[in-house]
Parts: sequence; C-alpha cells; structure tokens
Amino acid sequence: MRWNDPVAIGPALLVFEDDAENVPLAAMIESVESRRFDELTDADARRENAESAADLRAGLRSHYPELTDESIVEVVGFRLVEAAG
Repeated sequence: MRWNDPVAIGPALLVFEDDAENVPLAAMIESVESRRFDELTDADARRENAESAADLRAGLRSHYPELTDESIVEVVGFRLVEAAG
C-alpha cells in the first residue's frame, strides 16, 4: 500500500522499513490499483498480512497519520526477483 508516493508497473527496488538492515530488494511491480482508503477490503488486508480491513486501515493510519476516509491509496502487487550475478 502506498499513499502520496507514486509507483509504476515495472522494475523497482523495494526497502521495507521493518527490515533493520534496509537492504534494497529487486522486484517487479505487476499491478497498481487506486482505491479509496475507506474501501480497502479484507482481501487487501490478507495481502498485507493483516487480519482485517479495519486492522489494515489502523496500521496505515499509524504510518500515514494524515489519511482520511476519502484518501486514495495505491494497492501495489509485486513479486521479488533474484538479482543477476
């Protein structure tokens, strides 16, 4: 999930904030869907390892405190790819 952080389909380097080493991971962004924050679903939550849409929204609000129900978030589908070499 992203908010106010443009993302496009194609190759990307991802850094996950819960990774203490902040190691960039090579990935392929495969889909980007815009959705209102208050329309996130339990299926969206499961993709983010959250129990429910309510839990997902709470987690996103802790990361992005300015989110409102009307905010548009990007639901990003990606897969990690192995680095060449």
